[in-house]
Amino acid sequence: GYIMAIPSLPGSCQAVPDTSYVRWAFQGLLINQYEGDRGIDDVLASYGFEDYTKRDSLLPLFLALFLSEALKLASLVAHQ
Repeated sequence: GYIMAIPSLPGSCQAVPDTSYVRWAFQGLLINQYEGDRGIDDVLASYGFEDYTKRDSLLPLFLALFLSEALKLASLVAHQ
């Protein structure tokens, strides 16, 4: 895959990246790495991350991790 800037997506598809684990991980890392640097606001705006903080990435990441572990456990239990 590759990173697509959210503002460049058609209106009907702009909510799709919200379901992506990679999107939230990239967003959190990008904001954490360059927080406080001059000019980072333009970069964040180009990706559509300007209204987020690195803490906003935590809930989706942990939710994806929990869902993954729950599905793995359900798979193990179902095959016993």
